[in-house]
Amino acid sequence: MRGVTRIIILMVAGLILCAGAQAERRERPLFGVIRWDMYSGHPYTTYFQEFGQFLSPERYQWRAPFFVRKTGDPAKPLAFNPDYVQEPIQKAMDQEIIFASSCGVDYWVFNYECKRKDPDTGCYRTIKAYLNSPNKGLINFCITGQPSVAATKGYWEPADTKHDPAEVLQDWKIIVSEYVELMKEPTYQRVLDNRPLLYLLGIDQLAARLGDSDNSTTHARESIQYLRDQCQAAGVGNPYIVSMMLNGTSYLKEGIIDAINPYHYRDRGTPQGRPYSFLWQDIQDDYLAKTGDKKVVPPLMSGANWEPRVLAMPKDFPDWYYDEPEPGELGQHLSSGLDYVATHPEKCEANTALMYAWNEHSEGGFFCPTMGNPPDYKPVTNHIDDASRAIKNWTAPASRKTDGVVLANYAFGDRETTLASIADEPGYTASSLTLPKFAYYVPENHEVEGRLGNAVLYNVRQSAGDVFKFEVKSKSGKMDIRVLEVALKGASKESPIDLTVKAKANKGALQNIGVAHVVDSDNYGWTVSSIKFPSAFGKTNNISVEISISGKQGQAVIIDDIRLRGLVNPSFRPPIRTKCTFKGARPIKAVAGYSFESDKPIVDTKITSSKLSLRPMISPKSAQFLPADKNDGRRVRFVVTNKPEDYFEFSVKPINGKLNLSGMGMLLHRDPDSPHIAVFVLASIGGGEFKEVTRLYCSNLDVKNYQEAAADLPGEFANLDKEVTFRFRVECRVPGYWVDIRKVWLGSSVIDQKASR
Repeated sequence: MRGVTRIIILMVAGLILCAGAQAERRERPLFGVIRWDMYSGHPYTTYFQEFGQFLSPERYQWRAPFFVRKTGDPAKPLAFNPDYVQEPIQKAMDQEIIFASSCGVDYWVFNYECKRKDPDTGCYRTIKAYLNSPNKGLINFCITGQPSVAATKGYWEPADTKHDPAEVLQDWKIIVSEYVELMKEPTYQRVLDNRPLLYLLGIDQLAARLGDSDNSTTHARESIQYLRDQCQAAGVGNPYIVSMMLNGTSYLKEGIIDAINPYHYRDRGTPQGRPYSFLWQDIQDDYLAKTGDKKVVPPLMSGANWEPRVLAMPKDFPDWYYDEPEPGELGQHLSSGLDYVATHPEKCEANTALMYAWNEHSEGGFFCPTMGNPPDYKPVTNHIDDASRAIKNWTAPASRKTDGVVLANYAFGDRETTLASIADEPGYTASSLTLPKFAYYVPENHEVEGRLGNAVLYNVRQSAGDVFKFEVKSKSGKMDIRVLEVALKGASKESPIDLTVKAKANKGALQNIGVAHVVDSDNYGWTVSSIKFPSAFGKTNNISVEISISGKQGQAVIIDDIRLRGLVNPSFRPPIRTKCTFKGARPIKAVAGYSFESDKPIVDTKITSSKLSLRPMISPKSAQFLPADKNDGRRVRFVVTNKPEDYFEFSVKPINGKLNLSGMGMLLHRDPDSPHIAVFVLASIGGGEFKEVTRLYCSNLDVKNYQEAAADLPGEFANLDKEVTFRFRVECRVPGYWVDIRKVWLGSSVIDQKASR
């Protein structure tokens, strides 16, 4: 029923938004998401490009949209709408609308070239499916128009193609008429004083084809003014135009456009992958701060990992990116972007942020649910789940409580303890509230600060075991516990109450959190006591809480709701990845390693701790051990096959203590003619399943020098007393190239068992 109610509310809200001008700036900024529809079943964009090049490797197929299916054919592993008809596109769109609206997306921004270009890309078919959907009232839309396509022929056109300015102008007028027709739709997104929102990509290219030089904006001004005139003549209003291009600031300064947006941002990515949690701060420092007082629509990123395209087209896509977001990080990123808009009303006058992207699955920006595992193919909704939590919990920064959201709220119904909420999160569970012996349910008709209904009467007893108890657990991420709130009455200056809270996190010991000394109450007889939690409870998978009440023996205390506040899945900023540095043969902080000074890998005794047992490394059959020559020392040469069975394997186990592994590195060199080399590292802890844990990359083109490639290992490799087996596999877009490896090492420390007790 809640889902039906939400859909009704969303439909009503959408209709109200479209019906007339916004009388005042809405509290929560609008949340828009870019669409670039490459998954229609189009022979080129879908089957040749996305399925044939970018997502064809098995390790990237999980990125495919939820409506795609596996074929079992290695040559053509993915399929959707192979007959390229409208019905499957419509069915997928109807479900996409439900997904997007359910998590708080206010509007989509469809990539729109023109109807004439549809045979080249198939993008128009998806916007047509939206307009024909019975669900379209759940979410608004607008477009990213592309003036640069005026008079172009074919999908890709050489950059030096010459165009007749008269032909370009005529085609531009046709394209403008198509924009106007779309703006007449009742669900077209509007901002400010009911102005249709329009993003444009490539105004400068249109202007250049019409005759503008580098220092002239005459044709750009005339073209955009024509667009504005046609919109107003048709009665749809003066569009709010946001330019998506690098030199849009000059057009903004001259008043040709209204605001700017970069389309996407990933400039501080690295070949090893920069943590996604850094991305919003990078956007602030590297883009928003540099725009000064210019009007902007701030960019958000659902992801910035375009590795599938780097591997497929290394000359076209730079070898730098951000990691995939960890649980909770995308929601935090979204909240931060909305906060920025809310706190910069003049700079962000349109009151919206724009996320890249809904469905750029191979390019790294995909907010759309992805394909689940066969046979049921249940959609994977991690990203929209994160966003839903962020949108639901977002409040204006000026009025926000600093103690986070309500993680668990125990209210009291008819003779039972009711868990009113547990952050409404999948993966979070809370126990029932255990009451002390002398606690009774009583009807209490009161209404203050949102409390209405029954309560619990407790007669104070001086007994150590007389406590209220509950437990909250997380299976999907960490909790940051901030504060416990208890609403109660029964205290007075003559009979004060002490509220004592104890708690334990994870498997730790029970510890005192604090005491609230309650001496009076409000006009209704109620007070809300708050006890802050220390920072030690900032990274908690589960927490047990005990509440004891002391006062006069037999004193009556009435308790209403008990709330635990904090953050769910908080975004903890990991340390920036550091590259291990060789000084001679010894990497910094290395605890185990191999060198290739013989006809097989040998344990490097110079760096391997005596507290470790290191098994001999197993090498694939195609590995060759090369002797030293005048240019190089001994090393192993591996010719890349891209076969999953061709891997190196070794195991490490602590002898007397526990093992902390924080990183893995290699000293390697690749064939200077080869494209990007990637090393995929898998691991098994204690004989468990092998899972990919990190990746290393080699991009050095210097024939004479080796590259030190290193990457972090996840937190599960800390404090281990079990054997860990690593497998690493070297891959390249094109097999047949070689890579030389001189050393392999693991970094961090061994915890002495005696010292750790």
